[in-house]
Amino acid sequence: MDVLIFIIIIMILAFWKSKINIKKDEQLQLDETLSVRGILGIIILFDHIGLNLNNVGILKPFTMVGYLCVSLFFLFSSYGLTKAVLSKQDYLNKFVFKKIIPIVVTSGIVFILYKSFFGRNIMYSWYIYVIICLYVVWYLCFRFLSPKRAIIVLNVCILICQIMCFILGVPVVWYRAILSFGLGAVWALYSNSIFQFITKNFKLKLSVCMLLFTGCFLMASLSDKIVFGDLQKIVETVCYILASSFGAILYIIFSAKVQFVSRNLKWLGKISFEIYIFQGFCFLCLKPLLDVKEILFVICSFITTIVGAKIINLFSRQMFKFFANKILRIKIENKT
Repeated sequence: MDVLIFIIIIMILAFWKSKINIKKDEQLQLDETLSVRGILGIIILFDHIGLNLNNVGILKPFTMVGYLCVSLFFLFSSYGLTKAVLSKQDYLNKFVFKKIIPIVVTSGIVFILYKSFFGRNIMYSWYIYVIICLYVVWYLCFRFLSPKRAIIVLNVCILICQIMCFILGVPVVWYRAILSFGLGAVWALYSNSIFQFITKNFKLKLSVCMLLFTGCFLMASLSDKIVFGDLQKIVETVCYILASSFGAILYIIFSAKVQFVSRNLKWLGKISFEIYIFQGFCFLCLKPLLDVKEILFVICSFITTIVGAKIINLFSRQMFKFFANKILRIKIENKT
């Protein structure tokens, strides 16, 4: 009951002064994606807190939808990258420096904390490796191919990667949501056509996608309780991939009509990456609280993760600016 009250308080604060507008065009605004990233960050944080409790209890629903949130993170990332490369002529020239280096710097800071205090790697570090790999593949596709061909090759690469991961026995958490990254690129390139397609018979398309998503989500959630014999693993994997993909498509359809913006969630959305990679550090630090009272662990884990993520965000940005200025000075000196 205490945990439920805390969740309600957090949701009230998160959605305070939120705005829901009816959209009139196909463009996905930055404020919108940051707001959604904020709520996704909260859901994933509660998901992982629940997985660290002795009894997951009221947090069980959060532990069932975490991968769907990651799917939307991939969707937004690819959408933003593709929109940027289509509108900015020199975007690819600064891509590695502006997109990949900040991830490496932030991850490096958090890695040092983990190693210094616990002598181990970052918890949930798979996301760092996967997003960097996806960024690199995206970059190579758009560097050497036209946008249309780049998107085809990108999605083919992702499908091949998923098949190879399945064959090699890679944990499904690494690849079940990555198809949404390819969908994000498709959405960005064909946003106008997709918008026009969705807005015609909107309710029908929303209903069909909702049914497909619900069916795949239930199959994935209940896959450990349904026996498929020798096909158990492949059915479970396919259901997870389809659920995350239909979840992303469902958001695309929904966003064609509705725009959601929240000032508080935008603030959280800006530190969503830091929240994801730093939360495990807080869980390890606060583990003794599990033996005292679980609600203390939940509250302290949530607060320290948010505060710590913001501090790391500020510190990594300052470090990045420092090295960027130093590199710029060296370039200027070499020219002169």
